[in-house]
Amino acid sequence: MDNAGAAGAGYGARQPAPGGEIPPAGTGAGHAAHDPRSARLGDAVNAVYASMRRTAADFFELVSLELHRAGVTLMWMLALSTFGVLLVVTAWLGLMAGLALWLISFGWPAAGVVSGIALANLLGGGAIFYWCMRASSDLLLPATRRQVAISAAEAKAEVGAS
Repeated sequence: MDNAGAAGAGYGARQPAPGGEIPPAGTGAGHAAHDPRSARLGDAVNAVYASMRRTAADFFELVSLELHRAGVTLMWMLALSTFGVLLVVTAWLGLMAGLALWLISFGWPAAGVVSGIALANLLGGGAIFYWCMRASSDLLLPATRRQVAISAAEAKAEVGAS
């Protein structure tokens, strides 16, 4: 069947055996090797299996390539964020030095100005760390843990009741 539209047109029709005779319906296992229907079914099963293997291989190749790309992107993100943090820290130090010079220009003692700025930065950093420590309790998923504890207690009560 050369026509692609008629590819399944003769499927299931009884075909003549190699000797020219049409095999009777319901032939036994001895004729299965020469039955074109079983050959077509085997070819179809093999084609589906090969297609599934190729699809799985293509999927795993895609996942592998995307994981590689994600790894390279993560590396660049870490490198550039480190550089960005250095720039922010140096900018902050520059601002604090400028503030210290400005205060010193008004006649304030240099040691007091530098100590005051350092103390203000220390207090600000401490306040940020304190907030982070308080906020870290949300990382423990408190509502989920309460729900699981309630479910476990209900299950235990049901087991005890029966």
